[in-house]
Amino acid sequence: MIPELVKRGWRVDAEGIRYRSSSGFEASLRSGIDWFELDAEVDFDGTRVELPQLLKALSKGSKMVELGAGEYGLIPEDLLERYRLLAGLGHAENGAIRFGKNQAGLLDVLLAERPEVTVDQVFAEARTKLRSFSGIHAPEQPAGFQGTLRDYQREGLGWMKFLDEFRIGRLSGRRYGRRQDTTGARTARTSP
Repeated sequence: MIPELVKRGWRVDAEGIRYRSSSGFEASLRSGIDWFELDAEVDFDGTRVELPQLLKALSKGSKMVELGAGEYGLIPEDLLERYRLLAGLGHAENGAIRFGKNQAGLLDVLLAERPEVTVDQVFAEARTKLRSFSGIHAPEQPAGFQGTLRDYQREGLGWMKFLDEFRIGRLSGRRYGRRQDTTGARTARTSP
């Protein structure tokens, strides 16, 4: 009965505990060197709770999350249904859910119907590339190559080109790994 009353706007205090409904939800997906990270928070009238904490409460069978000071937040049912599968595909790290870069296609499918999730430029570009994908094409033999490539070798070259284009560091013109100084000597590793 408490969740229904709180959802309808009632203030519920029972046995020294105050129950709060969610007053907002924000989510964003950002990219790193070899990962994507989903950051999400539910606002319970000024107290913000991160997605991993909500999912942890759910895994214990609770539909509430402790907010502190004798208060509990009622976790929105629709939110849990929408993000439970997503959270199961990644792992919690620093208050967010982290995914491998090889999960970009799966993330695109799962986030396509989630307008509340903002994405960064790198993921937006990966999404565009994935959606425009029309197959692996065997390129012509590279200029200057001595010899003749067989069809299966050209097809393999096409796969390598495809995989290289979808490396996160290649999107947005950013390259991760080693950078070169003006003399062309290799220097320290770079980060985003």
